[in-house]
Amino acid sequence: MPGKVAHESQACHNENLVSESLFNVRSTPYPDWVVTIAFYSALHMVDAELASLGHPDIDGHDQRRKLIKEHLSSGRKNIRSLFETLYSDCRRARYECTMFNAQPEAARKTAQHSVTILKEIKDKL
Repeated sequence: MPGKVAHESQACHNENLVSESLFNVRSTPYPDWVVTIAFYSALHMVDAELASLGHPDIDGHDQRRKLIKEHLSSGRKNIRSLFETLYSDCRRARYECTMFNAQPEAARKTAQHSVTILKEIKDKL
């Protein structure tokens, strides 16, 4: 599994992508991808933090969510509810296509919220 530095690099790479004009939340035709990219940016930030706490090998979302509950659910680094929101929104973006196709304004709000959450997670970690 990648280490802390590799996860930080991937998080930065993904965060830069979500900042591109194509993914501007006010005008993008791809709000589902904004949500997805924001989630995976946060995921790599979380994985980098967990690696620094002695958990470099994470075997999927379930284990990551368990480790977040154990290590990142209290104090200054409490990101559990933020991460769970991003996780849920990303799953909806990827699997419940009707949300984004039928309700473009709601999709844009979800995308904006995802970017805001990403920034909050970054600030806490």
